[in-house]
Amino acid sequence: MPRPKIREPKRKRISNQIPAFLLMSLVILFITFFIVAQFRNATAFGGGGGKYLYNPAPNDKETKADIYPIVEYVSPPQRPSETNDDYHERKSHPPFLGKDDKSDRIVLFYAPWCGHCVHYKPLYIKLGREVNAIHPVTFHAVSCVEHGPICKDEEVHGYPAMKYFGPGVEKGEVMDKKNLSGRSLLKKYLKLKDSDMPITAADNNDTAVEKKVAPKETMKDFFDKNNMFSDASASFDYALRNSIFLTNNALTEAEQSTLKSWLGLIEKTMPQPMKSGHDHASSLLHDFDNVVQSEENILKNIEPKQNDEWSHGCSKGKDGAGYTCGLWSLFHVMTIGFVEWNVGSHDRISSESVSEILRDYIEHFFTCDECRRNFLEMYDKGRFNREERLTTDASGETIEDWKQLSLWLWEVHNDVNVRLLQEDFNVKKFKPPSIVQEQNARWPHSTECPKCWLDGGGWDENQVFLFLTFHYWPKEELLTKPKEELTTIDAKRLAVKTVRKDEELSKLRPIEGRQNDTISIFYGVALSSLVVVLIVIISRRKSRAKHQRQKSS
Repeated sequence: MPRPKIREPKRKRISNQIPAFLLMSLVILFITFFIVAQFRNATAFGGGGGKYLYNPAPNDKETKADIYPIVEYVSPPQRPSETNDDYHERKSHPPFLGKDDKSDRIVLFYAPWCGHCVHYKPLYIKLGREVNAIHPVTFHAVSCVEHGPICKDEEVHGYPAMKYFGPGVEKGEVMDKKNLSGRSLLKKYLKLKDSDMPITAADNNDTAVEKKVAPKETMKDFFDKNNMFSDASASFDYALRNSIFLTNNALTEAEQSTLKSWLGLIEKTMPQPMKSGHDHASSLLHDFDNVVQSEENILKNIEPKQNDEWSHGCSKGKDGAGYTCGLWSLFHVMTIGFVEWNVGSHDRISSESVSEILRDYIEHFFTCDECRRNFLEMYDKGRFNREERLTTDASGETIEDWKQLSLWLWEVHNDVNVRLLQEDFNVKKFKPPSIVQEQNARWPHSTECPKCWLDGGGWDENQVFLFLTFHYWPKEELLTKPKEELTTIDAKRLAVKTVRKDEELSKLRPIEGRQNDTISIFYGVALSSLVVVLIVIISRRKSRAKHQRQKSS
């Protein structure tokens, strides 16, 4: 007779399945973490953690060949026998900026956080290639974030700044980048004649620009209120350390006056989550006569730098790239704080005086050249009805008048967003953005604040101000609106922000903004796989148990 099969005890069968389940779980998690790691590496900002634009890291998609002929200046290693003072002196005076260099040199000074510097990158590379196709010239790039002393010595007041150094020349000539081609550069700065320069392929292709179709994406930034105050604080701190003293000289009278007014405004308009900014402003004002003499005296009056990181929502994952985003947040916080200050204080400030302080601060201490010029031109021309909306009589103003400053700055910011979108499309040779794409570059989107935007395309000022107030000011400190009304608005905003119900908007979100979504999908797939495996095991157990009961009966 055949030998009967002996079934394993139920507990033993289950214990045999557990190792298989754990093994499969570990395999799935390993694959998930590997994919996430590769994804993060692929989207990382190159060049030594985002401090450089022209120094690709080994794991970047961009290579040295892609940025040829640009040579990024990276600090040399310290020699074993070299003192710290000697090392800092050597790395602050690179050979290509000295008189011993007998070649023609072009040097670009920039900041990685500066949007116009990023936009200028492909143009600078193209310019270098055009020039070297005709005549040998070395092209250098210096990050003023990494090499502040060099930029101070060169008296770089704004970014991007470009200088020409002739053979053996130690003091460079400031160059005009506008409409500069390889041929025009050689004629204007190296004094070459047409007869000295051969015709190149670039000369024949200057006018043949292919207009590509842009992907359906928006340049809109998505904010996270939990990080907004820290982003604004980080930009205020960064500006104090890097943007007040752009040379080794004391501040001019105009700069001193502007800085004093700016610090006084910060002292009055910062909320509790930004107490460090308030305290820094108070400390600097207390020692103001010494502060205006040197950057060293500024640093003596503020706490040691904790970190210079901005949230992913501001930096888009690029280290050091969140400065302008945090600065805009600071400006918005300040305009809401101005309203709160006037509501709770007898020492009121006029809306016009606040806007003038902001204007002068940007003129003297904001280092993105093109951004500064655009803002000053917009301000001085009174765009967005500034002169009609803002007044100089603080005592005669009401809360409705004070609101206009926040709304005016909000319109300015949205105008900047649209202009940057247009510039980005132009740099990438895309067709001009559509009306829908431009509308989606404005903030808040209709899904975030349905009551803010009217059917005809305009907006409800009261709803917009309410939205700005709740976004840029702590709810518990509000004096201007009842908390119940704001709580309702905020709940709606956070709900639609977390779950984007507008399908078309989800298609228009920027590629960088999809990083967290993609990572979430990977983790979701892994978790789902684990659940499926667990369900299969449980189902098999139940099936076998049922079969055993039927056989026994």
